[in-house]
Amino acid sequence: MDDEKVKMEYEEKIAVLTIDSPPANAISPEVREEFLDKLHGLAQNENIWTIIITGSGDKFFVGGADIPKLLDLDQKSGLERVKKAREFYSGIAHFEKPVIAAINGYV
Repeated sequence: MDDEKVKMEYEEKIAVLTIDSPPANAISPEVREEFLDKLHGLAQNENIWTIIITGSGDKFFVGGADIPKLLDLDQKSGLERVKKAREFYSGIAHFEKPVIAAINGYV
């Protein structure tokens, strides 16, 4: 069984990262880690000039945080999660190649 939550495809010099985390493509810690690992690899790939981010399905682009996973957080783990979320969004915002969001549903 394929348990990848971030699919990657290539179209010439473009990498397409698709967040596939049903039902709402929520950004769980696992999705964040997998996404950043792939983004880091793409930063090193000289054959890729542009990144497109999209969501699977036709209803949600990305539904935000994985709310059920927030219920078990205490102060320490909550602060760590915020730190990781900042790293995630900062990694996208400061990526050295153009990043395009192909928004295909609710955000």
